[in-house]
Amino acid sequence: MQKALNLVKIQSQLTKLNEIVLSKRWQVFIDKSLDNFYFSPNKIDPKFSLHQWDDDFYIYADSDSNLGGIFVEYFNANLVQHDKAVAPLKQIVKNNISKDGSVKLGKNDRISVANTIAIAILQKQSHGFHMAV
Repeated sequence: MQKALNLVKIQSQLTKLNEIVLSKRWQVFIDKSLDNFYFSPNKIDPKFSLHQWDDDFYIYADSDSNLGGIFVEYFNANLVQHDKAVAPLKQIVKNNISKDGSVKLGKNDRISVANTIAIAILQKQSHGFHMAV
């Protein structure tokens, strides 16, 4: 049985996601064929497992509730179409995506992506969405 995640610890990490992103060198990758969005280190450590946060966001976290990445299924077809808070991500991705789906971002864009994602996740939490583990 999987250990329950510490929601408060995850929320705390989300409030400083920009620091985590820079220190752990997170990057954005888009799987174009599946329309999936990954925001994580280039290689996600096997100690991290995927947990559904809400209808749009999934998080990678380890058994100690350390955040290891963020995943969105149907990024363009769903999330950026229906959530105005993350709409700026579409332009950042579009301006920086490579043919292989990697998104080359400078420091400021990585911070912008981190802040946008964190705000969207935390706002959904405050509007009654709850993590489904």
